[in-house]
Amino acid sequence: TRMVRKRATYEVLQRRLGRKLFQLPEDQVPLHYIVFTRERERLLKFLQEQGIQAVWQYRTLSEHPPYAGLRDAEFLEADHWTRHAVYLPFGLSLEPRDAERMADALAESGVELLDIS
Repeated sequence: TRMVRKRATYEVLQRRLGRKLFQLPEDQVPLHYIVFTRERERLLKFLQEQGIQAVWQYRTLSEHPPYAGLRDAEFLEADHWTRHAVYLPFGLSLEPRDAERMADALAESGVELLDIS
């Protein structure tokens, strides 16, 4: 089934990336495959050049025009996600070999991934 394939893909990434891959508690498979880096744009460019369609997805709420009044406030966790999260391909059609290719590209990129505590 698709969920079995998703778990197999996630397990490859988890094995290869360890604490550098966003993980849910209790061995759950996350919807998204997410890594963090201080060099988001460089990593995205490298992955794009490898044919891997990674993206950054979300902006801190205060960056949206209706909430401009919140721009002086600090939202440390949200700001961290906005600045450092990279979303790898995560569709249900991915297979373990796709995860191996993503992990290889991340290693070859020369971009440091942040440990997730």
